[in-house]
Amino acid sequence: MPQATNGHSQHVTVPLRIEHNRPFVDFTLKGVDGSTHTARFWIDTGGGAFLISEALARKLGMSWEEVIESDEGRFAPCSPPALRLAGMPIRLEHTQALVVLDQPVHMTPGIFADGLICGSLLAQYHVIFDFPHHQFTLATPGTLPPQGAPLGTPIHPESGFPRLEVQIDGQTYGMLLDTGASHTMISRPLLETFTTAHPDWSRADGAIGTANMGDEQADTKQCMVRLATCTWGPYQLADVSVVSRDPGVFEERLSPWMTSPIVGALGGNVLRCFRVEIDYAGQTTYLEQYATPTAHDMDLIGLTLLPQRDGSYRVLEVATGGNAQEVSEQIQVGDILLYVDQQEIYGLSLASAVDALRGVPGQMHTLQLERMGQHREIQVPVRRVL
Repeated sequence: MPQATNGHSQHVTVPLRIEHNRPFVDFTLKGVDGSTHTARFWIDTGGGAFLISEALARKLGMSWEEVIESDEGRFAPCSPPALRLAGMPIRLEHTQALVVLDQPVHMTPGIFADGLICGSLLAQYHVIFDFPHHQFTLATPGTLPPQGAPLGTPIHPESGFPRLEVQIDGQTYGMLLDTGASHTMISRPLLETFTTAHPDWSRADGAIGTANMGDEQADTKQCMVRLATCTWGPYQLADVSVVSRDPGVFEERLSPWMTSPIVGALGGNVLRCFRVEIDYAGQTTYLEQYATPTAHDMDLIGLTLLPQRDGSYRVLEVATGGNAQEVSEQIQVGDILLYVDQQEIYGLSLASAVDALRGVPGQMHTLQLERMGQHREIQVPVRRVL
C-alpha cells in the first residue's frame, strides 16, 4: 500500500518480475468507461516514450487519429490514460504516449508486456530496482533516505536517460544505465579494440542467451566478448559477457540524448546482481551488490531466435564457438524451432524459448524444426559458447 509522508509525497513498493533480465511491474489503468484494468509494464530507464499495446488501448476504449510510420513500426500518439501503481497516481502530463499498432496481443513479439514505462516518466521520481529481492519502489523525490554506495549519475533533462561510468582495461567509459536491455552492450569498434589487445578474452560471433534481445536489426551480425574484469563504482566485476552494437548506435544516435557521450549500455546481466536506487532529482545512483555475474550464462545451444507475430520462433543466426559447426550442419537460418525435448516453443516468451536451449555442457537436447514445410528432428549437445 502507498505510504504518505505528507499530502503530496508518497512511495510504494510492489513485486518486481524479472524475465530475460528485464524488469516488469503491474499497474492499474482506468478505461474511458471508468472500468479498472491491470496491465503489465516493462520498466525501461532507456525507453524514449510511454507505450501502450493496441490490445490494451482498445480494452480501455481509447481512440486516436494520427498514425506515425517508422522503421520501428506504426504508432499512434494518444492522451495517456489514468495510471496507478498500488493506488498511487502516476504523473503522465510531461510524458509522450504512443499506442503500438499492429501487434495482436503484446507490445512486441516475444516480450509479454502491455506497455512500457520510459525514462522521462521515471525521471520525475526516486526509483529503486531491487533485482535480488524482486521489489520495485517508486517514490516522490525526497520521500526516502537513500542506501548504498553513491555514484554520480547525470540525467538528461529531456530524455531522462541516466549516464554512468565503468572502467574497462584501465580506461573509463560512459554508458547508459539501461534496465530495458537484457544484456550489456558495447559499440563494436570498441569491442574489436579489446579483443585485439586481449586475444585471450573469449569471443563468439552471434547474439545468444540474454544477448538475444528479440529484434532482428539489433541481433543480426553481432559478436559477444567476455570481459575479464570491469569496475562499476566500488565494485569489481569478473567474467562479464557483453554483446556488440553497430557503430554509431551509441556514438551518434543515443549520445545526443545523454549528458555526455556514451559507448554502450549497462544491461540486465549486470544490473540483476544489484539493488539499484536512482535518485533522479539528486542525479545519483546508490548501489548494493548481492550477486556476481555468472560465467555460465552462455552454456546453451548457440541459436539466435527471432520471435514472430504468430508466436513462433525463427532461427536468425547460429553462433560461432562451442559446437557451432555441429549445430550449423543440422540447423539453418530460417528454420522454425518447434520443440526442445518435450517443450513446445510456439507461444512462449522469448525468455522461455531461450532458456529451453540452456543446460549443462554435454547435455543432449532433442530439437524439432520446420524447414520449408518439412519437419525434422535432431539431437544437439549443450556447449559453452563463450
